[in-house]
Amino acid sequence: MSRSLIVDPALGRWWAARIEQEVGHWWLIVWATHGQHFAAFYRGHWDKQGGVCRTGRTPHELWARMREVQQEGRRQAMAAHVTVPPVLSEQLPESLLSRAGQP
Repeated sequence: MSRSLIVDPALGRWWAARIEQEVGHWWLIVWATHGQHFAAFYRGHWDKQGGVCRTGRTPHELWARMREVQQEGRRQAMAAHVTVPPVLSEQLPESLLSRAGQP
């Protein structure tokens, strides 16, 4: 299991808020202090019951998992003719990394 690079709760919350803002609030993202990981809950159209939650110990790990879900969410939204979420870049945006000093 990979260890988180973030141990400061304030920094974890900062990352959660910035990533949520970066994805246009298509996800609700929280930093779980006790578990030392991020939890992201998808807010877009999803055909399967129960919704989608992904976790990651680092912003990079979380981003990759969110990207996979968002790609599937885009396909489902297009098929259902509802609002389609944006495409997420393959990596965390440079704007986030430069503001954070790359954790």
